[in-house]
Amino acid sequence: MHIDSSTGLRIHTATGELTAADFRAALEAVYESPDFEPGKHGLWDLRAAKGAISSEEIDQLASFVGSRWGHLGARKIALVVSRDLDFGLARMYEQLLEIQSSIAVMVFRDIEEAKGWLLEADEPV
Repeated sequence: MHIDSSTGLRIHTATGELTAADFRAALEAVYESPDFEPGKHGLWDLRAAKGAISSEEIDQLASFVGSRWGHLGARKIALVVSRDLDFGLARMYEQLLEIQSSIAVMVFRDIEEAKGWLLEADEPV
């Protein structure tokens, strides 16, 4: 995790093979980090990550995040992906997490577009 000093965004970059267990471990590390601030928006750059996470595992990840951290206050999370399969799975995660939490999630293919959405004036999410 990196905090962008100019924007305050939490930026997470994943590369290489990524399993559901890896993603869950990364989420636990983020939310247990002393640098974690619940109100900060987060950007997950998954464009260089590869792997096959099943729809069942996506459901489990959304439930895991929603039950543990979904109550920490409204914030936005942008997921940036490059492959069609990843886009579909990320959209599934987006929908499942929004049902279970106060977190607004949106999937993008363009990182600048994702940053723009995260940094637009805070509106009710």
